Amino acid sequence: MSRIYAFNLLYALLVLGSLAYVSLNISDESKNRLEVGFYLVKLVPKAIIGISGFVGRIIFSLTADSLFLVTKLIQTSAQALKEGLQLLAESIRSFILYLLQLFWNLTSTLVSAVLDIVKEAVSNSVEAFAEAKSGMGEKVKEGVEALKEAIKENADSMVEMATQAVSDLWSNFQEAQSNDKEEGE
Repeated sequence: MSRIYAFNLLYALLVLGSLAYVSLNISDESKNRLEVGFYLVKLVPKAIIGISGFVGRIIFSLTADSLFLVTKLIQTSAQALKEGLQLLAESIRSFILYLLQLFWNLTSTLVSAVLDIVKEAVSNSVEAFAEAKSGMGEKVKEGVEALKEAIKENADSMVEMATQAVSDLWSNFQEAQSNDKEEGE
């Protein structure tokens, strides 16, 4: 690109130099003014074209360079915006992970506390059951002892009652047999 600028600048300088040479020669030499006029008519458009080409290339290249820089600036801004959004997304992700971890820790602490309470309640129930069982066992033992005592105290009367019942049954049996014999005769 710089070669084109250099070439256009050189061309414009040559045309301007030619114009200066011709203008100096017109005053010094007494050549045919018509010939010089034709030469100027040829040279002036070339000078105008060269200078306008040079100026046009400078304007267009400056415009293109400016557009390129604006595009790069927008691209850089877009990249910075993208990186900023990625950083924001990572921050949000980290915050959500932190909240989830905090929720998990809170939940595990609550579950642990509930399980400790349940464990303590079951332990107390087992202890109460054991105490009730041992108390009941003692009461049953006392009841059995009382029953033994009552049986010992009432054993004589029970034996007497049982013998009385057996003797009554025996006498009823003998009586029934004697009645059958009398009726059979």
